[in-house]
Amino acid sequence: MKNSGYSMSCIYMYRHQIREILELDLESWTSYKDIHQYFESVSTNQKDLKWRRSVIGGIEHFDLFHLFPDRRRICSFIEPTGAYYSLNPDFRQLIDHYKAYAKKTGKTYETTIDNESHSGATFFYHLQQKGCLNLESVEENDVLSYFLDESGNLIRSSGCCKNVRAVLKAGVELNPSACKRVLLLLPHLTEHRKNIQVLTDDEIEKINLLLSTEILSLRDKAIISLLLHTGIRGVDIINLKLQSVNWNEDVIRLVQSKTETELELPLRPNVGNAIYDYIIEERPTCSYDTVFISEAVPHEPLKVQTIRWLVRKVFKLANIRMGKGERIGTHLFRHNLTRKLLEKDTSLPVISNILGHTSPKSVDPYLHTDFPHLKECALSIENFPIRMEVFDID
Repeated sequence: MKNSGYSMSCIYMYRHQIREILELDLESWTSYKDIHQYFESVSTNQKDLKWRRSVIGGIEHFDLFHLFPDRRRICSFIEPTGAYYSLNPDFRQLIDHYKAYAKKTGKTYETTIDNESHSGATFFYHLQQKGCLNLESVEENDVLSYFLDESGNLIRSSGCCKNVRAVLKAGVELNPSACKRVLLLLPHLTEHRKNIQVLTDDEIEKINLLLSTEILSLRDKAIISLLLHTGIRGVDIINLKLQSVNWNEDVIRLVQSKTETELELPLRPNVGNAIYDYIIEERPTCSYDTVFISEAVPHEPLKVQTIRWLVRKVFKLANIRMGKGERIGTHLFRHNLTRKLLEKDTSLPVISNILGHTSPKSVDPYLHTDFPHLKECALSIENFPIRMEVFDID
C-alpha cells in the first residue's frame, strides 16, 4: 500500500483492523460477513462501524481478488437494497428475463436497461405490497394505484409507464397470457416533452473563466473542455482510450457506448492542449489505456458518476444553475453545442453526425431551442386590429 501511494493514516487503519481480527480469531468466523457482524454486535458507534465496514471490505477484496482497497467497491457482506432485492422469485424472474431479452434484441446502452428494469422492479414491488404474488392475481385497481393517488391525480410520468411496458412486453416471451393482460391494464399516458434547457452565453462565459483559473485540476479541465466543445457523452469520456486521440491528424475516433457506432470528431486546439497537458503533467502512471484515471489510489478508469459529480462541482464553482428545478447534467453541453450549430445554419444530418446520433430525427427536439430561426417563422399581427387597452400599462 505504501509503494502504491496510500497515505500513512490509511495504512494505519488497515494494519490496526488486521491485527484486531487476528487477535480475536473467533472459531465461529467462516467469512468476512461473520467478521463484520461481530463488530456490528459489539459497537454502537455508527461512525466506527462505517470505517470498519470500508476497511474489512478492502481486506476482503485484496484477500479474494488481489485488488487494492477502493472505497467505491461494494462489500459482498453488505445486503443490497432496492425494490429488485425485495421481490419474490416470480417477479424477480421477470426482471432477469427482461435484462437478458433487452441485450438479445439489441439494446446495448446499460443506462436504458437499468432505468427500464428499475421501473419494472418498482412496479412489481408495488403490486407485491398490494398482495399480488404473481401477475395472474393482478387487478386493474392494483395497476392504477401505482400511477394515480387516491384522488385520481397522476403521480408517475409517461416515461415510467413506458419503461414498465417494455419490461412486460419482454415478459410475453416468458408468460404470454399474464403479461398481455397486465399490459392492457396499463393507463395510456400522453408523453409530454419538456422544453430542452440550454446553457446561456453568460453561463458559458463563466465556465470558460473557471477553466482559465487554477481551481480545477488538469484532468477536470480536459473533461469539461471535451464536454463543452465536442458534446460527447460522459460515458464515452470515461471510455476514451489514449489511442483514440490521433495527434497527427487532429481527430478523436471512438466507438460510442450507447449506439456502438464509430464517431470521428475534430480535435480543436483548446481541447487537444487540455488533454495533452493532463496526460503529460498530471495523469498517474498505470497499466490502463483509458485517458482519464482516478486521482486517488488505486489509480483506475473513472466511473460515469465521476463525470456527473464534476459537472455539478463546476456549476457550483461558476455559481450557475443553482436555482430549484434547473437542470444540471452532461447533456446540457450537448444541447449547447446543438444550439450553436443550428444558429450557424448547420444542416441537420451534419449535426446528427457530430453528436453521434443513429437517426437524423434525433435532432428534431433541439429545433425548439433555435430561437433566431424560430423568430423568422413568426406571423405578423399588424393587419389585426388590437384595442389600445391591451397596451395600457395603467
